[in-house]
Amino acid sequence: MKHLNFILLLLLISSTVFSQWEANGIGLNRYGSTKWAPSGNNNIKSIGIGHQEAFGGIIEGWNEDNPPQAALHVNDFYLDDPPSWVFTPGQVFRTDGPSNRDNMWQMFTGNNYDNSTEKARLSVPANSDDFVIQASQPFGTIRFRLGPMQRMILRDGLAQVHLGIGNNFSDPQHMIHVHTTPLLVGTPPPASMIGFTHNITGASATDGFLVGINTDGVAELRQQENADIVFYANNTKQLTISSDNNIKINSLSSNKKNFVIADKDGTLMLYAINTKKAKITELEARITKLEEKIAYLEENN
Repeated sequence: MKHLNFILLLLLISSTVFSQWEANGIGLNRYGSTKWAPSGNNNIKSIGIGHQEAFGGIIEGWNEDNPPQAALHVNDFYLDDPPSWVFTPGQVFRTDGPSNRDNMWQMFTGNNYDNSTEKARLSVPANSDDFVIQASQPFGTIRFRLGPMQRMILRDGLAQVHLGIGNNFSDPQHMIHVHTTPLLVGTPPPASMIGFTHNITGASATDGFLVGINTDGVAELRQQENADIVFYANNTKQLTISSDNNIKINSLSSNKKNFVIADKDGTLMLYAINTKKAKITELEARITKLEEKIAYLEENN
């Protein structure tokens, strides 16, 4: 008798569950869906993957006080550890698709189920190894947040993309726009800098080369290494600010001769470098300076 009651209970549960699902469609377009009834008694509002709470609450799982928190909720804590040849704990979702077709997840919003518009898409294009993150509307944006605060935004800038970087900064005006604001009202804004480093310079805050504006709005080119700053035009070196505090300028008449602007004992001088006469030119400048000092002393004695 106990076996008969158990079988009847299983049939009742199976019948109840089955009554909440419908099979529709024709031929190869058959599909399953949750059933809707005016009374609502058998309506499935959400699906939880993971075990139901066992009789008597011995095993934790889904129950009336702990229902799924989304239309589809996968809770790996409610799944027994599978054999390693099946999948490992933490592998909660996977899709497989043909490589010659676009594989995508799409997100639509609208007023109702038959009046919605695609807003976003994650996809792998056909015959490609690329992964695409797409805002589907022409003027849609892609926003990146850390916690509740937006840190970066990609938006359409009328025929070119605008990338904005900054705390809750949503209106970039250039292809790359870095904007800083103080976290505390009334305090100075942080410097707005872009840094460049590599494995030789190191990657600390005092390494590499910085471009931007400081907290007072002053524009800076900041070489933090013991190295030169070089300016090119027409792919040719034209001006160098050297690490030994000289400004070297290419000759306007010939690329074979360079000049250096240097401070010699408080006097700004221009003399040629990398030529046979370089040392003579510098010596002549020193002699001229010495003659000026002698003349000054003679006049004042």
